[in-house]
Amino acid sequence: MKSGSGVIFKTPCSLKKENVHNIMYIYSTKTITEVFLSQGKSFVVNQSLIELEKFLPTDFFHRVNRQMIVNLNFVKSISINHINQALLENGIKFNISRRRKKVFIEKMMNFK
Repeated sequence: MKSGSGVIFKTPCSLKKENVHNIMYIYSTKTITEVFLSQGKSFVVNQSLIELEKFLPTDFFHRVNRQMIVNLNFVKSISINHINQALLENGIKFNISRRRKKVFIEKMMNFK
């Protein structure tokens, strides 16, 4: 759910509104989806990445692999060789799937 520049997430106990500019990335395992914030905090949500992709603003967020959606504002660098990795400002490295790499690089090149 969108609300201005905020996004409303379903957590296990409540609805939580978070400013899109504070969300660094969202990571999912088979059982848990967690939202990581720029302040070093995180929280668990009761939504899959597929559900989250539907309402996150696509001008800021991109799904880079099966487990992760990143905020383009926090991407520091992209390795475009055979490794297909990127680095966030907080030092977290993540893999970019071959299938999603081309669109991700295009979005980063055009990102303002």
